[in-house]
Amino acid sequence: MKSILFINLHPFNVTGGGETFTANTIKSCALAGLECDLVAFERPTPSTSQLPHRLETTMVQAVTKSCAHAGRRQSWRATLDAIPSYDAIWVQQYLGARHTFDVITATAGDQPLLFTSHGHEPQLQEFITHYQPAGHHYFVEVSAYALSRLPAGVNSCAPGAGAWRSLIRPRRPNPSQAKPQGLQLVAIGRILAHKGFEHTIAGLGENDSLDVIGGCPDPTYLAFLRDRAVGKKVKFHGLLSRTLLEERIQVADALVASSTHKLYDGRTIAQPELLGLVLFEAVAAGALPICSDCPAFVEVMGHLGLREWVYKENRPDCLREKLNRWRLMPVDTRQAVLTRATEKMMQTCLWDDYWPRINNHFRLSP
Repeated sequence: MKSILFINLHPFNVTGGGETFTANTIKSCALAGLECDLVAFERPTPSTSQLPHRLETTMVQAVTKSCAHAGRRQSWRATLDAIPSYDAIWVQQYLGARHTFDVITATAGDQPLLFTSHGHEPQLQEFITHYQPAGHHYFVEVSAYALSRLPAGVNSCAPGAGAWRSLIRPRRPNPSQAKPQGLQLVAIGRILAHKGFEHTIAGLGENDSLDVIGGCPDPTYLAFLRDRAVGKKVKFHGLLSRTLLEERIQVADALVASSTHKLYDGRTIAQPELLGLVLFEAVAAGALPICSDCPAFVEVMGHLGLREWVYKENRPDCLREKLNRWRLMPVDTRQAVLTRATEKMMQTCLWDDYWPRINNHFRLSP
């Protein structure tokens, strides 16, 4: 196998876990010697009324091997026509649109076709109802929890990945810099209701400070959070560059992720997270991840040996107990916890060998 066409059925010009995961997947494949191209929806998932005209009217943004926008647009028809020229096709966000069935139809019977969800699932039930497994179809999911949501009888794997070896920068704190009176915390993610930022804010100690970092697709939810943050040391930074984001994590004592099934407005959703890349990113930067007990987070924290730092979802009092414990822990003990987590992450969850592990599992090429 020499080439892969990645097709992302969701806009790629946003910053989130799914897009970051896709970019790192492409980088891992490219480092293994594969030629990689990516096309992505230019706009959000087309509506049902657009489907009869999708071959001509659904436009995608052509993206090159480095995931840098090439500034070229093409029709969905042109994308499908290009499929035979690649050795394999990999559909990211495959549950995001019915276009996945077009890709299935356009691939040859001996052409590997891979699928990854990332949690954008408007077509989940339709896919489960109509999809027919095939020997050349492979599901590469981001977690064992994501695998559990797949149709029965498919070829599948969930190789862990969350950090590049070269970017792991564990801190070596000076004991004199301990902060027993207050923790410096960070919470990262798009300002969406399922991220549960209100629980993080409610769990803060009197002297704790919190940096909330992420773009704001939901101004109503942001206004709700600002109201909850009155009188507390909370700063909303909006979307930061990757460099600035990493700097914020590196100076934090802990990263808190509070994703939830039950939203602030009373709604309940089936799944808030399929992975939780920020948990890996926290360990890579030398900050402790503390998170709610949604299934994907529990799985990641198990990989990292940090299950004791998982708190009960929607329970700020449980979060506060975890923060108090970390606040009072001696600096050298903190360092030992993070060192063990880093070692576990490096054993099984590196991007460096992500594609080779997938290739070995499915035996796609020699």
